[in-house]
Amino acid sequence: MKLVLCILYLFIYSSLSHSNEITFDISTYEYEEVNTSTGGTYFMSDKSNPVFASIGIRNWDEGILNKYKPMLLENYHLLYTYEFTRGDVEYNSASSGTLDRRPYFKNRIEGYIARSINKKLKLFVGVGFRSLQDEGGGNRSSSGSTFYDRHSKYLYYPLGFIYNYKSWSLKSQYNLWGEGKQKSFIGKEDSTYLDPENTQNYGYGFDFTLRKKVTEKISIYLFDRYWSVDDSDWRNGKKDQSAIVQEPQNETFELGGGISYKF
Repeated sequence: MKLVLCILYLFIYSSLSHSNEITFDISTYEYEEVNTSTGGTYFMSDKSNPVFASIGIRNWDEGILNKYKPMLLENYHLLYTYEFTRGDVEYNSASSGTLDRRPYFKNRIEGYIARSINKKLKLFVGVGFRSLQDEGGGNRSSSGSTFYDRHSKYLYYPLGFIYNYKSWSLKSQYNLWGEGKQKSFIGKEDSTYLDPENTQNYGYGFDFTLRKKVTEKISIYLFDRYWSVDDSDWRNGKKDQSAIVQEPQNETFELGGGISYKF
């Protein structure tokens, strides 16, 4: 997190007069796991209860460090996104019962190198990092099952475009998978278990944002995001090595809208 804050500070400091936007939004969130060993049958889901709230900062227009660019790079832009999200989720499982509410946190930071094709269209490639903190430890479901904290980290590579038309803009990207790590703090709740960290080797995602400029400073926007992640590897889950654990195949759906202020 300290590294993220340092990078964010550098972005802001380097571009105070270059179209940074502060963003505020709310969204619905749904995460669903399936059991591939039984033909992809439903296993469990987390749903926002009632919604997630996010605050962020981004620059998708002029970019940062422009005053340091040589003329040769005048059509290239260094863009970025940072977002912090907080909400509660409702748990529902085919085998472990339900839980109405537990806290959930997300961080997302992305940097892009964009190339202006013309006045309306920019193409970009970049790198992204997404972290999730599921703080369910200590809770019990309706069937008596014990929850534990889970922390997920995803590295990925956004590829996409930004298209501007009058007061409208569309940002569309495909997220090429890098690597995922998910650590489950089971040992904190049951001393016979370890805290296994599973590696997720394949997945992909989509991200669409439609933005409408209301004034020179204020815009409103809608977004739709999707992730699909395959089964992880297997790891030893117990101290006596009597159990192995895996993170199942999963999908994430996010839909929301917000307002931004340019400074």
